[in-house]
Amino acid sequence: ASIEENKTRDRRLDWNHQGTVGAQQSQPSPERHAEANAVREPNNLSAARGDNTNSRSRGKAKKRQSTNDGDLYCKVFFGGGAKQQAPIGFVRTRSRLKSTFAHLRRVIENDLVPDVIKADWDWRFLVPNLGPLSKAQETKFGPALPFLQQASTAGGDGTSKSPLQVDLVEAPKPTVS
Repeated sequence: ASIEENKTRDRRLDWNHQGTVGAQQSQPSPERHAEANAVREPNNLSAARGDNTNSRSRGKAKKRQSTNDGDLYCKVFFGGGAKQQAPIGFVRTRSRLKSTFAHLRRVIENDLVPDVIKADWDWRFLVPNLGPLSKAQETKFGPALPFLQQASTAGGDGTSKSPLQVDLVEAPKPTVS
């Protein structure tokens, strides 16, 4: 190490990688120069210490993704499909990534009943292209936002600037006896 003390770092690393102690080049080869630079990068050093830098970047990506979560804003409409839609209000839940139809039902019932929706009205969510959602299905399909975005081209990303469109319809009458 004391022999290398007076040489530049590039020269030291180049000399160490040649395999013979006495042989030196006046100019480091491009490959050796790239190797020397790679050794000095912090990611390679942390990998040599056993740190898993890939999991760190994945953790940062997950952190960024979770920061994309926020309040879910829904613009609520009466009717859907062939019927004329009438806006009846909007609601907000705490998570765009986790709120299910069951969460939306609770918030709608707390915020819009009895002011806008009659307390005794039996309603269902209408999923465009699929049909009405039963109460039993409200928890089975996971988060409402991604489900509605996959099922339809209608309506928003769930932010206050672009609320998710939620259609409510009269509950279908039982047809099977």
